[in-house]
Amino acid sequence: MVGERPSHTTLRVVESDAVAEPIVEAASELLATEGLVGVTTKRIAARAGVDVDVVYRCFTDKQAVVAEVAHRLRQRNVARLMTTLERGGGFESVVREVIEGFVLLDDDRDLALRRVLYLEVPASWVRPAAVRVWSEAEVAVATFLRAHVPGLGAEEAERRAFLATRAVEGVVRDSVILLDDDALGAVIDELTAMLSHYLLAAPA
Repeated sequence: MVGERPSHTTLRVVESDAVAEPIVEAASELLATEGLVGVTTKRIAARAGVDVDVVYRCFTDKQAVVAEVAHRLRQRNVARLMTTLERGGGFESVVREVIEGFVLLDDDRDLALRRVLYLEVPASWVRPAAVRVWSEAEVAVATFLRAHVPGLGAEEAERRAFLATRAVEGVVRDSVILLDDDALGAVIDELTAMLSHYLLAAPA
């Protein structure tokens, strides 16, 4: 579920989210500007304006802080997706808005952060939480498809939702890594056209 914590080495028992929030924000800033090598618990504490022991009261280690950064970024993606699907509109415009939410074009720091998460952070740090978050996204997409594609059964809707969300994730990941920021708009155009055609196809 969105809002769920990753099950491995993320948050310890803390007094409140308000304690962890500046720590996660500080880690996000360091990752975006200096990469994984620039992130230590001491530097996170200094950027957050807390003692390092406060970091360790909230998180087990640096890996746990970075995992929480990735988890919250992914949560934001899925929250945008849910909001877009609930608001509705023309099918292609909804697809485009969902893809734009994945790319996060409105925030340069998020693009830099995503590059670091993709290139420098081991997948094993973030995968368990990612699986749960994407599963919820797939359920929402499948439900949306069944409401918009006549005759589409549950099994095929789930398959299309899985392929579409993973395709967007993979293409966006490689585009963020390999392409200049200016090229991302063209990627969104192509993805929107391809996915709209695939998702709206009549059931076999």
